[in-house]
Amino acid sequence: PDRRREKISVTGFSLQEIQDGMYGGGGDERSLYIGLRLKPSARYTVNIAGGALDRGGQVLPAYTFTFTTGALAPSVSLAVPGNSGIYASSAEPILYYHATNVTSAAFTLYPLTAAEANAWFTNDFKSFGNPNEWTPSQAAIRSWAEPISVSKDEVAIESTSLSGGGTLPKGNYFVRTGGALRSFFAFAVVDSEIVVKLSQDELVAWVLDHDTGKPVAGATIHADEASHWDALHA
Repeated sequence: PDRRREKISVTGFSLQEIQDGMYGGGGDERSLYIGLRLKPSARYTVNIAGGALDRGGQVLPAYTFTFTTGALAPSVSLAVPGNSGIYASSAEPILYYHATNVTSAAFTLYPLTAAEANAWFTNDFKSFGNPNEWTPSQAAIRSWAEPISVSKDEVAIESTSLSGGGTLPKGNYFVRTGGALRSFFAFAVVDSEIVVKLSQDELVAWVLDHDTGKPVAGATIHADEASHWDALHA
């Protein structure tokens, strides 16, 4: 057995955790790697006990070294499952986000044109270039900031109102966080949903009220010929 695995200790980790995280050096018997989940802004000491043999059979002395991990990068990231989503027009739109090592979280809300919204909702935004640097063509509706009070390196889960209070008019929107590590989200504010059943050569669609789930009488549905099923609107 490889006795090197029993000669290494790291402060804050059990021997079993260290051994579970060890792996070889890709054929280089002089190397041994340890994968451990280190905490930010924390000091660790690694002790290597004496007695291991080098390639020439010589006994190596004990060795100790200490290091400190860096702090987490300041960031605000939206707690959303993807790049786009929807909100009901009958309720105040609340957006959740994570904040780390910042004193405030800045947001900017924009309206989207129909073409911009279609690109976001179908994940076809190649023409935008880098999404992190893209800005909608229309002027921002509002910009605001939320104060953050959290300990260093802790991740706060916070929320903010996209409207600033009350509901948003029906339409398509884009919200972005400030800072070096931007996060963004496109969303639609709606009062109805379209349910679709699609076969190889047929499509059936009907419109339901977003809040009640009841059918919407007299709705007109338009289907556009496209590669995306998303090209359907009421």
